[in-house]
Amino acid sequence: MRCVCILGVLLFWSMSPGAASPFETDMSVSVLKRFESGPQKKNEVFLAAPKRLDPGPVTVVLYLHGLLGGETFADTLKRQRVAAQVFGAQANAVVIAPHFQEQVLVKRKRKKRAERRVVFKDFSAFATPRGFGAFMKEAHSELARITGEPAERFRDARLVVVAYSMGHAPARALFTNGAGSFESVLMLDAAYRSQRAFARKASAIAKQNSGLFVHAHSLLTEARGEEFRELLEDADVPFRETIISGERHCGIISIRVEGENVNHYDFVTRAWTDDPITSFLRVRCAKQ
Repeated sequence: MRCVCILGVLLFWSMSPGAASPFETDMSVSVLKRFESGPQKKNEVFLAAPKRLDPGPVTVVLYLHGLLGGETFADTLKRQRVAAQVFGAQANAVVIAPHFQEQVLVKRKRKKRAERRVVFKDFSAFATPRGFGAFMKEAHSELARITGEPAERFRDARLVVVAYSMGHAPARALFTNGAGSFESVLMLDAAYRSQRAFARKASAIAKQNSGLFVHAHSLLTEARGEEFRELLEDADVPFRETIISGERHCGIISIRVEGENVNHYDFVTRAWTDDPITSFLRVRCAKQ
């Protein structure tokens, strides 16, 4: 009888130890495990990998989720088809998705109704070179455990960031602090607050011989999307505004996504195309 042993406390799945993950297929393995080095103390991290990796270079996809809006972390990942999209690209890729816990901030103003804002709890230690390095080391060890591959394969892998919505916050912190060496970046309707950190990161990737920075946004974040483009133009950094299926792309692509079927809630599964993570991984140029 085949089973996947799941270590740690599973908060979101009512399963007994040793039961198969609801994300698992005949071609993949996955686990949701408490990490000592997660964004917050002992929070959950989702990992998924093909059962058999090809001998060539591996890509690690770090997925930074948005606000959960009442859903569980596991339900959000399943609805957004994060692992399925990564595996669909056939990019010899694995997934690491840390869970960011949320808190409500209340700002009180005299004679006015208090403003309530949902944000991620403090993850500042995670976003430092030391903190992120410890997190990735733990993730590499867990990926090695579930795949049977040596941890060094994941340590030496290409690192790609996919950030959706509130995922802009940890992405910005990682880029600003110089935590991690990222080959490529996909921002999915994550154009919030100042875009300077993202424009700088995109410019750095554009100077490489490989890698792709895609900044895709809906009309909801149009103003910040325009700010991103203006920062690139002011710095004379070239970019394009379309993705051509079947072609390899390097550099920077900024996409304004419009249409009656486009909305922020479903942007991870329906943006400029269905399954945009799959599209991104297929078209990005990567050093061989």
